[in-house]
Amino acid sequence: MEEENQENLNNENPEQRFFNDFISHFYQNVGNSLRALHLDIVEYAVLKSFVIWKLGVVDFSTTLKIVAQEHYLGITVALTEYYKSEKNMDQFEIALRIADLTLLLGPIFNSYREMINLYEKLQDKFEFLNFSMPEERRSMDL
Repeated sequence: MEEENQENLNNENPEQRFFNDFISHFYQNVGNSLRALHLDIVEYAVLKSFVIWKLGVVDFSTTLKIVAQEHYLGITVALTEYYKSEKNMDQFEIALRIADLTLLLGPIFNSYREMINLYEKLQDKFEFLNFSMPEERRSMDL
């Protein structure tokens, strides 16, 4: 079976290899962490809001970055209340859980950068989309 997998890897074209590498890195860096946390629906929604606001403010003004930080603080206060009332967690457990959610942002944004790199490598294959990446997004430092 392993020989068959190796043969399939050798027969891949460069586009397939880039895509498979991206999926593999994403699974290792983000998927495993998400699975280990066993997020419930509320925590998943919180993580999504963190990611959306964090990605959205990269190209925005200082004012919007402040709004994004206020959003993060408001969500963490609400999440703290959720943990206290619904999960009966103490302050230490709450702090660890919120830290775990926040620490997922790094691997998610690294995967986002990898996705942009993948797109740039395969850009000629996606010409039909007529999509161009803003220069600020290509060189962003998160």
